[in-house]
Amino acid sequence: MATAEQIPSRPAMTVPPPPKPPVHRVIIVLSLLAIVSVAALVAGVVLGAKYGAPKVSYEIKTEVPEEVDGVETPVDTNDGAAEEPAVTGDLEIVWRSPDEQDERPVNFYFRAWWESQRNDGEAAPDGYSAKILGDFSSGKYAGKYLVEETAKPAGLGETEDRYLVIEEQKSDTDPVILSRYRMLGGAPFNTANMFESVEGSAFAGVHFSDELIPELTYASTVKSQDGKSEFRFLGKGGLLERITLADYLVAVTLQDGTKLYADNGKSVDGFYFMPNEFLARSVDGRALWYDINVPFYLVTEDTQKPAELSLVWNDGTTNTEVYFKAAQGGCGFSSQTNVVINVPELVEGGHLAGGAKEVVFVPKNYEDPIMPMDEFRNWKYSHEGGVMADFIKTHPYFFYKDSLGRWVKFTNISAMSAAECGKPVIYLYPEKTTDLTVNLAPQGGFTKTEPAYGNGWNVTASPDGTLVNKADGLTYPYLFWEGRGGMYQSPDKYWVVAEKDVPAFLTSTLAKLGLNEKETADFMEFWAPRMTGSPYYKIGFHGTNVMNQIAPMTISEKPNSILRILMDYVPLAKAEPSNPPLLPKTFVRNGFTVVEWGGVLR
Repeated sequence: MATAEQIPSRPAMTVPPPPKPPVHRVIIVLSLLAIVSVAALVAGVVLGAKYGAPKVSYEIKTEVPEEVDGVETPVDTNDGAAEEPAVTGDLEIVWRSPDEQDERPVNFYFRAWWESQRNDGEAAPDGYSAKILGDFSSGKYAGKYLVEETAKPAGLGETEDRYLVIEEQKSDTDPVILSRYRMLGGAPFNTANMFESVEGSAFAGVHFSDELIPELTYASTVKSQDGKSEFRFLGKGGLLERITLADYLVAVTLQDGTKLYADNGKSVDGFYFMPNEFLARSVDGRALWYDINVPFYLVTEDTQKPAELSLVWNDGTTNTEVYFKAAQGGCGFSSQTNVVINVPELVEGGHLAGGAKEVVFVPKNYEDPIMPMDEFRNWKYSHEGGVMADFIKTHPYFFYKDSLGRWVKFTNISAMSAAECGKPVIYLYPEKTTDLTVNLAPQGGFTKTEPAYGNGWNVTASPDGTLVNKADGLTYPYLFWEGRGGMYQSPDKYWVVAEKDVPAFLTSTLAKLGLNEKETADFMEFWAPRMTGSPYYKIGFHGTNVMNQIAPMTISEKPNSILRILMDYVPLAKAEPSNPPLLPKTFVRNGFTVVEWGGVLR
């Protein structure tokens, strides 16, 4: 499945030996070496005082891993056959199967570099791990390990920052970070993450290389053997070490022989099968996630984004509405494809414009008991006094049978739930009055912004947070938006709070997270009235790392400090045990500071 890209070999070079240096130059060089050695020793003492002494002793593994019973050898075809070492120029790797990927201590220099790149300067407690993915059998890295180094940033929400690093077997010295292969994303199995380029300045003891590993290069789209189905690569997940793919359903075989597996409802502790998606195993033992493409619903960046479809309805009208293929959930979406198992009696509702044979279907009876009335209630929320006949005229949803025979539901944006990222507001605090451009990209789009977003907010920001919007000349206390994020999962850590205690709890917790009095007052003004009427509330928070995935934000001038908070809450009829998170250190404002808070509207 990986597309091999050949790396040209380096031509042999013949270099004449250098002339002998004069004696005085030898003395100077030796003196300089002595100075450098002392400086390196001092640097090691300083770093060692902060991070502990570098680890220098490891269990050495020299045997090529063999297939283990019950665990599939991680090869691209997933057929159980052993794979010959892949020749990748200097990167000739013998990949280890998941249960042979030994853990090892986090690399001392990698950890120091990683922490130097962060504003908070630390990971979560027990937030570092390292696994040996493979062994270099030849070339300039012969005898070294390919290691996946993982750091979990401190903060709310589950995120991981993963890197591929070439390391010595017996020491921490001279790690080489492969700059093409960073993954920053959610927990290993609940999101699909794409490789990013490593950004960061040079750091003592750490090297960087942009060398390519062809086996870890994945085509953006792949086709089934019979050519009837096309799949879009979503990204990589975590290590498949507790499951056997043979226990799952083979949905389809791709043209290169790779098998894609579908969920069969089997529960495996610690493994999350992305709903309605397809799974393969990469050569490094990690999950590869795919989504099926629908011919008339192709988007270039994210299948959660709405699309205006070129459809002609049976009444002769041409579609002008926007539809989502994804299943809604929380502040975004729970699945990129909304597959419906129990469908009502359907009739042909329209076809693809331009003479294509693709047909879509609609319910024969929109009030069929098998169908929930959620969409009608959602539509009535913004169409007071509306009746079913008017609702049907909007073509609120339709069904399409995909190439695997699944019924996929497409929902008109006007009939979707009001659940969204509710009133996130962004405060800007530059050190001096500054013209700024703020770009925000919630993956499901905006439903409301103030001031008007246009192609981005262009404002003049003052140190006290006052904003003057250039488009209308008006003054604003913050930037306001509502919309839908990407793939969303509710916080797995939370408090259960009695209704009467909610205001005091929120005020105290927001202060611990780093909001000031004004920001907390603004938060309480919006959210406190919405958290009444139930005996208890389950309250959780996502932090900056998760918000950066839900709604990526870029600012024309890079902030020195940034805090993003998203509250999620559920009303409860009775008390439940709390499962509280370990709160990070209180946010410290340093230099140009950006603060954002919001919550999930339900």
